[in-house]
Amino acid sequence: MIRRKWIIVPIDKHAERALDYDKASSEELIELGLSEEELDFLYQEGIIDLINQHGNALVDDFEEDEITDTQSLRKVTAALVQQAESLRGSSKYRLIQDLITLFSEALNRDTGVYFFF
Repeated sequence: MIRRKWIIVPIDKHAERALDYDKASSEELIELGLSEEELDFLYQEGIIDLINQHGNALVDDFEEDEITDTQSLRKVTAALVQQAESLRGSSKYRLIQDLITLFSEALNRDTGVYFFF
């Protein structure tokens, strides 16, 4: 069975609290489901390492983690934007853009980015 990995941004503080208790509805979340192929790509291209380094996180297989600190969210967003330029033209460029959007949404909504791997 293939199990999807999820990266989630709550739409507001209420949704963020609900997510902490596994009570958030899908309408309260911005969700990105990753296939094994997409996750492999993120590892191979060093994107997961970049997120961990700039976000002071430990995102890894079979781990749950979150980045909620505004400064860390900004650092990861900037690093992803820079990395995206080197991946322009790649078949997975859209995936990097989706990650940038998630981190931007978390900043704009004053919430965080949650990883359920």
